[in-house]
Amino acid sequence: PYEVAEKIQEAKEEWMERGMRKGIREGEVRGREKGEQKKAVEMAKSLLGDGMTIEAVSKHSGLSEKDVRELSLP
Repeated sequence: PYEVAEKIQEAKEEWMERGMRKGIREGEVRGREKGEQKKAVEMAKSLLGDGMTIEAVSKHSGLSEKDVRELSLP
């Protein structure tokens, strides 16, 4: 019985560790994506400020025309 309980505890700890590692990886991916989105928005604002069309800004920034249009509103 003690060995069984020990094995169960070891398995629980291993699964918890796996879960934490997975959560960390997912958090890193989300953080990277958020950073890329922020960079695209900054680029789009700059291009709009330089007088570039919404269509061209969308093409060069990777943002949708709808998103760029929203950025161009006062």
